[in-house]
Amino acid sequence: MNLRLAKCVLVTAVLLILLTDDTDAWRRRRRRRCWRACQWGHWSAWGPCSATCGTSGTQTRARGHAVTAQCGGTPCSGPTSQTQACNRKCCPQNCVWYNWGSWSACTATCGSSGIKDRTRGRTSPYCGGLGCTGEAREVLPCNRRCCPRNCQWHSWGSWSSCSPSCGSSRIRTRTRSKTTESCGGTPCSGSSTDRDYCGSRCCPQNCRWGSWGSWGSCSASCERSGTQTRTRREYTEYCGGRPCSGSDTDTRSCMGGCCRRNCRWGDWSSWGTCTAPCGNTGTHTRTRTIAVSASCGGSSCTGDASETNPCNRHCPHGSPNGLLGCNCAGTGYGGTCCDIDIDECSGSHNCHQHANCTNTVGSYRCECNSGYTGNGRTCTALCRGSTTCPHGGICSSPNHCTSCDSGYESPDCGNIDECAMDTDNCHAKASCSDTDGSFTCTCSDGYTGSGLHCERNAPNLVYCPADTRITVNSPSGGILDWTDPEFRFQPSNELANHECSADKGDAAPIGTHSVQCWAEGFADATTCDFDVIIEAPECVIPAPPRNGAVTCGVAEGAQKYCSLSCQNRYDFATEPADTYRCDWYAVWHPAEDLPWPDCSRSYRPGRARQKNELYYHTGSCAFNEEDIKRDLLLLYATLGDCSAGIRCGISDIEVTCGLSSRKRRDAPKDTELREHNDDLVVKRSTLGHTVKIKFVTEAESLAEEPTADDQSEVIGALDDIYFEIRARVAARTFDLDIGGVMCEAVNYVGFLPSFDLQCEDGQIEKVETFGAVCINCPVGTHEQDNTCLPCPPGWYQDEEAQTECKACPSEGSAIEGCDKEPDHCHFSPCQNGGTCHDFVGFYNCTCPDAFTGDDCEEDADECDLGTDTCHDAANCTNAPGSYNCTCNDGYKGDGYNCVDVDECALEADTCDEDATCNNIPGSYTCDCNPGYTGDGITCTDTDECASDPCQNGGTCHDEINGYTCTCAPGYVGDDCETDVDECASVPCENGGTCEDEVNGYTCTCAAGYFGDYCEIGKFAHNSSHTVQ
Repeated sequence: MNLRLAKCVLVTAVLLILLTDDTDAWRRRRRRRCWRACQWGHWSAWGPCSATCGTSGTQTRARGHAVTAQCGGTPCSGPTSQTQACNRKCCPQNCVWYNWGSWSACTATCGSSGIKDRTRGRTSPYCGGLGCTGEAREVLPCNRRCCPRNCQWHSWGSWSSCSPSCGSSRIRTRTRSKTTESCGGTPCSGSSTDRDYCGSRCCPQNCRWGSWGSWGSCSASCERSGTQTRTRREYTEYCGGRPCSGSDTDTRSCMGGCCRRNCRWGDWSSWGTCTAPCGNTGTHTRTRTIAVSASCGGSSCTGDASETNPCNRHCPHGSPNGLLGCNCAGTGYGGTCCDIDIDECSGSHNCHQHANCTNTVGSYRCECNSGYTGNGRTCTALCRGSTTCPHGGICSSPNHCTSCDSGYESPDCGNIDECAMDTDNCHAKASCSDTDGSFTCTCSDGYTGSGLHCERNAPNLVYCPADTRITVNSPSGGILDWTDPEFRFQPSNELANHECSADKGDAAPIGTHSVQCWAEGFADATTCDFDVIIEAPECVIPAPPRNGAVTCGVAEGAQKYCSLSCQNRYDFATEPADTYRCDWYAVWHPAEDLPWPDCSRSYRPGRARQKNELYYHTGSCAFNEEDIKRDLLLLYATLGDCSAGIRCGISDIEVTCGLSSRKRRDAPKDTELREHNDDLVVKRSTLGHTVKIKFVTEAESLAEEPTADDQSEVIGALDDIYFEIRARVAARTFDLDIGGVMCEAVNYVGFLPSFDLQCEDGQIEKVETFGAVCINCPVGTHEQDNTCLPCPPGWYQDEEAQTECKACPSEGSAIEGCDKEPDHCHFSPCQNGGTCHDFVGFYNCTCPDAFTGDDCEEDADECDLGTDTCHDAANCTNAPGSYNCTCNDGYKGDGYNCVDVDECALEADTCDEDATCNNIPGSYTCDCNPGYTGDGITCTDTDECASDPCQNGGTCHDEINGYTCTCAPGYVGDDCETDVDECASVPCENGGTCEDEVNGYTCTCAAGYFGDYCEIGKFAHNSSHTVQ
């Protein structure tokens, strides 16, 4: 309903109300004639368009109230302004040239006709845009130079004789000349000298051992005994040489590692022989050697290596004479040491004449005879007259004294020798000396006291161990142990027992434990004090990686815990372990990753790309693809800005119509997709078409040399683009004008982004979760198949980013890695399956039968060398790396075994029907049958009559392989060669004589007979008759 019709209806309705309403309300309305409804004024003209072209232009117009509502009049309804689209047309776009493509290959490599060209594409102008100026193809001359003439070899000369006379390297040589290249032609490759392997003539070579390698690491940690091995290479004997004797492995004892160790003296030797048997000058000496030398900062041994003490400083009787021996004067003893008893009774003594002399040890005793009293040296008559007994004795009867004083005895109250009678009470470690009426006790050397009681002197401390270090392989500690101290009594040098504040064999934690020892029973005397230090073997941290650092700490279950890192813009080409642990045996784990890998220069690209696919549903495929590309660029421009420091863009737009929307199962590789969410797939009717737009989003860091963080920011920028497009597709706000119809996206697929990684030779490429990097192979390695491999012995590499190692200049070179004999076979120089044998200074290739040459690089002509195994009836044809055997004509088989074909039996011959086939090895012969002539292939009948074999007028008749003769009368034989002897049958009768003739005979008859056969009568005359 338009506005005019609405007004008409409104007026009609009002009139009907007025006409039908006669109530007071009507009268009231009449009185209210001020009532007025609102009325709009006219619309203003449309304002200017906000855009001259594109899809966003709008323009606006406005209107005001022509009549304002009064007295309850109806207000105006509707907007005061209107907006409409305008200038919705394509913006003029000028033609734009794309970048020039690469130059094509030159049409000629040399001469004067070569050209090369390159082309460039362009966008089409539309909506009145200007066309492109310039050419789409550019042509330039190229390779305008003289054509190179390559070097050409001339034919080889003759082979020289083989040299040396034996061995596996016997060779012969030949040379060739060449025509030199010109105009940059390719030089001749190869050598002007050719060497050919002549075949082995075995020279006996004895087995020999190579030099011993370095000793391996010790199997035990420090302060513990272990073993270490070294190996040597065996160069095996051949050609009857003598085998090697011995082993390729040598083992020796070792102490693991270098640990701090204090010097420790060994045990004292036994005391040497005393320099004097007695007296006061004797000394004896003992020595000791260092059992454990100080190492790795340990303290040195203190004290002397020898010790001298007095010995035999005594005289059993007598006194020292200041020389070697004792002064025995007045002792009753003789000898050097006064230890030989003198029998004074047999010599001079001073006993009284009335006394008896009794020898005693070291002296003699004088006893007055019975009836006398006295000390033996003086004897007086006992108990006679007024004489009394000595020493308080009572003369109880003549010559007998009793009740003598203590120390004296009856019958004469003489002295009692308590020492000799063993009635003294001296201590066991004391000596007894008799005195008149008593005795004295003196403690022995090494004892002190009254003699009745003697106590042993405290022993001397003669050895006290130094501090002892014990290496353990457990955090719980170890067992206490040390070398026992020595306490010795003097002067006997007897070893004393000892006690300590701790017991050997006790468990103790890691740390320092102080120990004090003393002689048993002499705790207050001299003590031996030392420390027992229980410690783990020292973990030696290897040098940090080149261009990197190592960070270490302490962790449970290990002594040390280290991790590696690289300097900025360096990385590990060989990935290290996450952590390295040094256990309680000072062994690093994982051991296979040692030594630590080095860091080398790395390069990170700053540009990443992500493939994308958008799907739109439309009713027609009739549209301009360029328009869709342009509109997608405009749509992309509506996305959020790229992160700071990153440049973003879109490229490689491709439009395809008529495809089905990609779902998860359609993806070529699920791993390439960012995510799988079937909710993003908007189900559509199968009517119509699906337009697929493939495009690439790009993000590039503006940093001069991007880091891993910069790469992460680049991936983040692509993520932002991806998730914004994904969200807008899900919200159906990513519409696109396709063929004049605004279509909403029905699906969006984003693939995982990837960096433009272009590593150079000598670098490996490594793809990370949020980045990618090219890393130089570090010093000491070379790159192969994207792996950095260490250089083998005898090779080195002192530069990064290399693809091969350098040969060490000479044996014993100071270059790292050149301290060992090179492995010449490491890089597999022997070609075509040859076996490489490494020798000192060279290698030798054992080639398969099919190849020859120093490196088995040449195909061996087994046929020419006679090394083939073809059958004698086969033909040998050389082939690359092998040969072929083909049985000769007339034989059948595989060439290695050939059997003669019997062409005659198989009727495969070509002999004439009048010939005989005779099989021979490898063929057959045709022999014309008798009576025929020819080569066997063609045979003709022989005319045996041609030679006139029939004699004597015989007629010859030719036959196959023969002839017959019809003889003339009178002749017989195969060839009519025999005249018939008609006389043989004795035809002449009656005594006639027969004379043979040709084809007849003549009878000469005896007298009285005639006739052909002399068969008639008897006549007196002779007659003859010839019979024919």
